Amino acid sequence: MHARPWLRPLRTRRTAFRAGALGPVDAEGQCFLTGATVTTLDAPFRFRGITPADTLELEFSPDRAMELNEAIRSYRPCRQFQPRPIPPEKVRAVLAAARLAPSQGNLQPWRFVVVQDDERKRLLAQACVKGKPVAEAPIAVVAFSVEEDVPVTIGGYISAYPLDVAVAIGHLQLAATAEGLGTFWIVDFHADKVRTVLGVPEGIHPIAIIPIGYSAENGEAKNPEGRKSPDEIIAYNQFAW
Repeated sequence: MHARPWLRPLRTRRTAFRAGALGPVDAEGQCFLTGATVTTLDAPFRFRGITPADTLELEFSPDRAMELNEAIRSYRPCRQFQPRPIPPEKVRAVLAAARLAPSQGNLQPWRFVVVQDDERKRLLAQACVKGKPVAEAPIAVVAFSVEEDVPVTIGGYISAYPLDVAVAIGHLQLAATAEGLGTFWIVDFHADKVRTVLGVPEGIHPIAIIPIGYSAENGEAKNPEGRKSPDEIIAYNQFAW
């Protein structure tokens, strides 16, 4: 049985990401998207904080994970974390799910910085309005959008890049849930302070800070607020509200 049945549709081949590459590359450095051979490294910001090595394999961890529908139904935001370290294979599985998310034209306008250093997490927490989960969690993933990577707009009035990055974050959170980890999507932060902490250049926009770790919340996870009924949010053939 496949080790990650809920992610099987997303995974098409074993790939490695070279730091700074414009897309996935094989062992010889050839990009699967363009066919070009990668011989030099791009801007050092890309993949900064994930690994000091030139290549980073993003693979799913070998142990069994829950099914997709179970992950969707069981997800709850986690605001309290244990200091317990996360096994590297689980971190790779979570990042792999984000990397495989769909995007407009497959442009993949996202960058993810994995912050493990306690001092940087403390500074990131200070950049948030309510940043305690960031300081407590063993890692925090900061999701960025690259404006120049998405020249298209939605309906001609809003850039597509925040939506693309949001889809990738959703993949990341479901993967974390399947790995037995908690996450919390934080958007209430001071962007300039985040830029300063992580050395972010212009044209790169922080979209979210996501602390990840094992939940420290006592008892069963609280049920989410009541969902609207299907009739309140779904219509067929024409707008009904």
